[in-house]
Amino acid sequence: MFGILLATLMFSTQPLQPVPQTPAVPERNCAMQRQKVAKSTKPLVNPRATSESQQDTDPATVEMWVIASLPESEMRVSDDGQVIYLSDAVFVAPAGETPNKRVAELIAQAIDYRLALEYGPGCPALEVP
Repeated sequence: MFGILLATLMFSTQPLQPVPQTPAVPERNCAMQRQKVAKSTKPLVNPRATSESQQDTDPATVEMWVIASLPESEMRVSDDGQVIYLSDAVFVAPAGETPNKRVAELIAQAIDYRLALEYGPGCPALEVP
């Protein structure tokens, strides 16, 4: 699931629009840097995670913790972008429906956090269409 959403974000036919909150630094190539971070990210899904689970120590992974008791309103990304906390409810969608937009937004947020940690602030956040 993570790979599909990651590929969708990286190769979307619709250009992702930057959120006009953070001014971009003109000399930076944010798209190239973001793509480099996204390609170097190794997704790791933990379907049996709990709020007390320990994250791995590999800085190249982004863990997706699927927590059964987590309300969808509390889904979030850790401050370092290494863990995405997901409710198991987002994976119970009828066949043929598109992936949950909130999950795509959280993946984009995790990549943006990792981008800022690796290259520093200055790139605008991605807006998921």
